Amino acid sequence: MTAFESLATAVATHRTGEPARTVSLHLYYLNQGRQPPFVARARVLRSGPAEVFVRSELAEEGGAGRVLAAGAASAVRI
Repeated sequence: MTAFESLATAVATHRTGEPARTVSLHLYYLNQGRQPPFVARARVLRSGPAEVFVRSELAEEGGAGRVLAAGAASAVRI
């Protein structure tokens, strides 16, 4: 969970150009990781001047590339 929160904060900080913090996080565990290495991906869904909505995934990088966890977060500029 901390990795997803940190990822949303980093994406929002990069997007707004100012420090940000995660204020809402919804996380869904989908599969158990079996084949490392794992990769985290983030995509901005919507961005405004003060708030950024981010979708994140943790997946197996090799093999089947299964998504292990998915999350949606909102982060705001502080």
